[in-house]
Amino acid sequence: MLILSIVLKIIVIRYLNNPNFKVETVRKSSAACEGLCLWVNALSKYNEVYKVVGPLKKKFEEVQAEANAKRALLEEKQETVRQLEEKLQVLENQYQEQAGIQAKLEADKELCTLKLQRAEELICKFIDLSFIKK
Repeated sequence: MLILSIVLKIIVIRYLNNPNFKVETVRKSSAACEGLCLWVNALSKYNEVYKVVGPLKKKFEEVQAEANAKRALLEEKQETVRQLEEKLQVLENQYQEQAGIQAKLEADKELCTLKLQRAEELICKFIDLSFIKK
């Protein structure tokens, strides 16, 4: 809480600049006044500190709000990355499955090609044998 400048100027002029308003001097006259003197001095020091700390606190709150917003954005992006990684894993699994199927089909094709060549050779030999026997 910032003390109004006018009020603080009045306090400084009337009390804090007064040589009789020192804690040691006031203590000699009254214990109750000593407490008031301490309070007024503390209030003045608090105001001086608050003038420095107040803007820093405000700036900190702004930076903190910005950091929270960026943290939320980061969490959102991390969730997106996690979902994409899951999709990628599914696609990689499908690819591996399809690659296995393709390899099996290529092996079957090679086997069928080999069987077809052997069948052609047998047919040719069978035809040659049947002409020879005639």
